[in-house]
Amino acid sequence: MTKHVDSLHLPEIALLFLCLLLSMGQLEKFSLFGHGVYLHDFLISAWLVVSVVRYTRFRAFLWKHVSQMSLLAKLLTGWTIGTVILMIALFPVGVQEALLYSARFSMYVSFGWLIAWNLQEKRIRPTIVSTGVLLLTTLLAWFGILQYVLLPDMRVLAFLGWDDHYYRLISTLLDPAFTGLMLIFGWLLWRQEVDGASLGRKWLAVGACFLILSALLLTYSRASYLAFGLCCISAIVHRLWTRQFLRSLRWGILLGVFGAALLMLPRPGGEGVKLERTSTIVARQENILSAISGLSVHELVLGKGPFLPVQEYATSEFPDHSTIPDNWVVFAVQSSGLVGALLVIAWLIQTLWRLSQISETGSLLLAATLVHGMFSASLVYPWVVIVLGLYLTPLLIERNR
Repeated sequence: MTKHVDSLHLPEIALLFLCLLLSMGQLEKFSLFGHGVYLHDFLISAWLVVSVVRYTRFRAFLWKHVSQMSLLAKLLTGWTIGTVILMIALFPVGVQEALLYSARFSMYVSFGWLIAWNLQEKRIRPTIVSTGVLLLTTLLAWFGILQYVLLPDMRVLAFLGWDDHYYRLISTLLDPAFTGLMLIFGWLLWRQEVDGASLGRKWLAVGACFLILSALLLTYSRASYLAFGLCCISAIVHRLWTRQFLRSLRWGILLGVFGAALLMLPRPGGEGVKLERTSTIVARQENILSAISGLSVHELVLGKGPFLPVQEYATSEFPDHSTIPDNWVVFAVQSSGLVGALLVIAWLIQTLWRLSQISETGSLLLAATLVHGMFSASLVYPWVVIVLGLYLTPLLIERNR
């Protein structure tokens, strides 16, 4: 009996430990054989391998749901496999790194299926998943506040390949934009607790929301502000449509207060705290034009393969962690061509529609990522992929059942 109880709770302990590990952000990254890897990669890969080898029911679960994927998902999967084969055949330079990134992305997606199976088998309780994500995002907010107060000048990171930030909240992810999106995830999940929790937990949720929104403001990330604004506007429209006028007013007040707070943000110095800055817009335009103009006609149609590094980054004087376009549509075109990009867009629209039928929070998580991803590589960012997999995959599988 003791053995059964221990094995029942081991996946929950592993998941909470993973979320704690993820809160370390880029501080858990190290170099292995010349490639950057994360400590959480070892935990996730070991968990997946053990589950596949040990549990026949998990293998059956995977086979069942892969075979039941929509036609659109199957077409997208087949096309992606084809572009990877094409990449191996035509682009020998950088293909090893691209394959490693592709394998890691596939591992993160598979991890979402593993968590969904554990939930179905009742090896993990749904509250543990939400608690883990809340823990992760709240810790990112706390670490970010501490970094902003104690280490506001992070310009030295430029020598390590990161952007140089001055008086911007970057937390342990070392990036204000990605930190901002993770904070939005946390706020969306804490908001659920405000609506339906006990009085004590409700006040805890209110405090956490205040902390997270304060941290979000200090990122000075316009992509994150835009994603947050979209979440609020979507919620307002939905509540007006369903005649929940009082609740729509609450969302409107929240959006108004957040907008007023933006105007009152301190601007201690540096280009990054200027919301009217244009340098980053020009840089992103150049990034997109470089990615598109470098494609031949057949590459524009068929793609070059996912995660193939751009050559100009390799010749930089300092290391650079940006190896793909800062726009998910451009990344899709570069990776899988126009045909693949259309499949990606169609599948995302289909997924967003399905989520909107079962979970407002789930649909807002994906919508915020898509908006944010127009300005950053959010859709393939490890922390984003893991959190979306943890939360959305079980929802979508349950709907298909």
